Amino acid sequence: MTKATHDWKLFGQYTYPVCRICGIVKRRDGKNKPCKGPTRLRPMEGETPKALDSVVDVVLAYRPKARSKPAVQRKRRANKIAKEKQ
Repeated sequence: MTKATHDWKLFGQYTYPVCRICGIVKRRDGKNKPCKGPTRLRPMEGETPKALDSVVDVVLAYRPKARSKPAVQRKRRANKIAKEKQ
């Protein structure tokens, strides 16, 4: 198996060389890993938000809240006590 080499090209909109095949940016020290071949992109699902604020709102809406184990235990105890009082 031979290692694939990158095909570096300087596109007009970028100020750094990019591999024409896989789209990776060339490192300054030249220690890039071998080319992994053409990228496979797919269109985004749903509507594409226009503003960054709407992207943040969508991400935060779907991200679960981080809860520590003690916090979960406190909540469980509080629910148990509330249930016993009823």
